[in-house]
Amino acid sequence: MYTLETIKTEQIGADLSKVVDKIIKQYESFPKAFQKEAIQNAWDERLDKKKATNWEIKIYTDSADEQAHLVVEDFGTKGMDEERWDAFLSLWKPKKEELDAGGQGQGKFVLMGASKKNILIVESISDEILYRCKFLQNDRKSCGECSIKDFVPNAQALSHKGTKIWVYDIKGDFLNSINAQEFVDSIAETWWQILADRFAAKICLFGKDIIPPKLPSPREELTLLENKPLGDFGRIKRMVLQFYDEPIAEIFQGVRVQRANMMIVRIPFEVYDKEYQNRFSGYIEFDDILERLLKDIERTDHCGFLSESPWKEIKSLVKEESEKFVDKIIPKKAAPKVFLPKNLNTIIQKANQIIIENCPDLQGPGTIVPPISKKSKPFLRLDYLVLNKREVKYGDTIKPSCRVVNEADEDKKCLLRVELKREGQRFFKEEYKLKIGAEDKKPLKLSEIELTKEDYPKGKYTIRATIQEDTHDVDTKATSFYLEIKREPAKRGFIKNIEPFESNEPIRNKPINKGVIEINFAHKDFLNVYEVFSKMKKQNEQIGFYLIKICLDEAISALYKVKLKDLGNQDLDDIIKEINRLKDRMYYEVYI
Repeated sequence: MYTLETIKTEQIGADLSKVVDKIIKQYESFPKAFQKEAIQNAWDERLDKKKATNWEIKIYTDSADEQAHLVVEDFGTKGMDEERWDAFLSLWKPKKEELDAGGQGQGKFVLMGASKKNILIVESISDEILYRCKFLQNDRKSCGECSIKDFVPNAQALSHKGTKIWVYDIKGDFLNSINAQEFVDSIAETWWQILADRFAAKICLFGKDIIPPKLPSPREELTLLENKPLGDFGRIKRMVLQFYDEPIAEIFQGVRVQRANMMIVRIPFEVYDKEYQNRFSGYIEFDDILERLLKDIERTDHCGFLSESPWKEIKSLVKEESEKFVDKIIPKKAAPKVFLPKNLNTIIQKANQIIIENCPDLQGPGTIVPPISKKSKPFLRLDYLVLNKREVKYGDTIKPSCRVVNEADEDKKCLLRVELKREGQRFFKEEYKLKIGAEDKKPLKLSEIELTKEDYPKGKYTIRATIQEDTHDVDTKATSFYLEIKREPAKRGFIKNIEPFESNEPIRNKPINKGVIEINFAHKDFLNVYEVFSKMKKQNEQIGFYLIKICLDEAISALYKVKLKDLGNQDLDDIIKEINRLKDRMYYEVYI
């Protein structure tokens, strides 16, 4: 069995265990990173670059002694010469060609991370070197001649040209993870291209060849962008898009971005029709120059790219072409029967009225949002004052309600004064003596107002509630209703216009732009309102409510931006609760 005393070693000059831990933390999936690093090393060293004839990699366990070791053995490869051995035994000195799949010099550290003792043992035979065996462990490496039998006495030494990597004393949890179907799927997903008919390559895991799921013949296939220049970056070799009669295996869904025959990332197709989902596939390949540039910005785990050119240009082009392909395949549906309500101006006016009365911080299009004045809230205050109706007729009843909040750490006694006025004339006044506990809230139903011709002339009425403590007014709120008259139009409407558009995408509306809200009249929410309320009068009313709510949602979104622009010492949770309560009140006013 392996002992340090029997092998000549030398210090590396650094503790590799710390390097290994640091590198492993970079990977989202360590097993996936392991297989990519192990297989791409062997793929880069294949003898037959064109067809990979006789190229094979085997991943298996060897329990020749009391411990379990994971072995990665390749066939049909060059093996390691002096330069590659030097690179392996150094800290950061990769020996890779520009177009190899790997090249960041950290693959060995990933493999070491699967060993309990961070030990890697490597055997190799090449044209230059008949047989050599070396090992790395934390801060030590081989400096003399040794054999695999010095570490695993009953092991069979490598006897063919190629390389055999031993992950010594493999971690139990890692061994379990690579015995799972998920690990098999990750290999098939990454290396589908070298396992397809184009190459003669084989990947064997624990004695079983990995065979990716077979794709049926596509119903539609399109090859495009052949030899297409991409700016000054290089050329796209080809992009292939496919559509199938039935859903296909997940590993083939999306456009697979290939580099060095390794799948780096998949770009999904945007398909919103459930009948056609999971039936699109494709891949894209690049010339040597473009591959070299992509390699430079590839993530360390070979599972994506940094958001830099040329990746952002490639991603944009793939999305554009795949969208065209999807649109060509999916038949156009008959346009839904949609219309703008005849009373659109009234709907916009009501939305503006609710917004201007509840969100005075918001102004209409073309105006400048004023800076927020930092005003501390009193501990004892009115949380809200609301009415059941805004536009009323004789015979209706106004039902005001409010809530008093005490955020002080002591009980409070206060007086709540309520007044009703019209054009400065007071119609009634009443007072409520209250006692509210520390950090408590007290909801109140105020006196109802029955509107009769004898007592109340037509016009705008304002109800004001004021909290008084020790003869001092500490907080006040007011709201209005309109008796037998229309509500006043907002002076600066937040909403300028509502415009329809139709899209199968799950987008209800586009963000407000210069006061204009574009609403998707093909959205299921709208179609549901249209279908459920079939009678024209009720339908028009419900569509109006739907449109107003969308306008209010945009106002709430804008209000968040205003409030968060200068957060100051305010608690974020308090702001969110305040705005959510405001949204509920505004929704309530849609129907009154």
